[in-house]
Amino acid sequence: MGGSGSGRRLGAGNKATTDTVNRIDIRFMRKQGFLVPGVTGSLNWLRGSRPCGSISFHSYEDELVLQYRINGIGEPYSVKQMVALTRTACHFGGDRLWFSCPSCHKRVGLLYGLHVEFKCRHCYKLSYTSQQQGYMDRVINQKHALGQRIFEDYSNGRGYIKRKGLHWATFEKLHARYQALEQVWCKSALNYINS
Repeated sequence: MGGSGSGRRLGAGNKATTDTVNRIDIRFMRKQGFLVPGVTGSLNWLRGSRPCGSISFHSYEDELVLQYRINGIGEPYSVKQMVALTRTACHFGGDRLWFSCPSCHKRVGLLYGLHVEFKCRHCYKLSYTSQQQGYMDRVINQKHALGQRIFEDYSNGRGYIKRKGLHWATFEKLHARYQALEQVWCKSALNYINS
C-alpha cells in the first residue's frame, strides 16, 4: 500500500495529469491585470524551485497572443499561438472572460501546455491527479485537508487547537467528518497489517 506520490514517476507508462503540465489560468491573468488590451508580459512556471517553462503574451480586446520556444528533437523553434477570448454576462452586471480552446473552441478557464500548443484538458485527455489516486490516498488527502482547515496547529496528521474564527458548530461538524476519515484510515491500516 503505497502512500501519496509512491510508484512510478511520469514517463512512458504514466499518464500526464493537470498538475504535471504547465497551465494558463484566465482567473489569475484577469486578477493580475494581464488581460487589459495592450498589456504585454510573461508567465513563468516552477516545479519545486526549478524553472520549467515560460511564455510571453500580448493582450488584445478579444484575443491573447502567446509566444514561446519549444525544445524539440532538433533545434529549438518558436511558436506563436492566438487564443480567442469570449465573454459571458454575469447575473449582477459585468462579464466573465473565458478562453476559447484553440482546438475544440469550448469555453474554458484553463489551458494546458502538454505538446506544442496550449489546449483544454479535454483535448489533451488530461485527468485530475485525484482521479489517478487510490481510495486510501484520497482518504488521507481529505483528512489532511480537513485537519489543516479546522486545527490551528495541524502537523503530521494531528491537530488539537480549534482554528480561530471557526464557529464551534462548524468545527464540531467538520471534526466528526475528520474522525470518520481517521477511522477509515485506521481500519484499512489494520486490515493491511493483518493480511
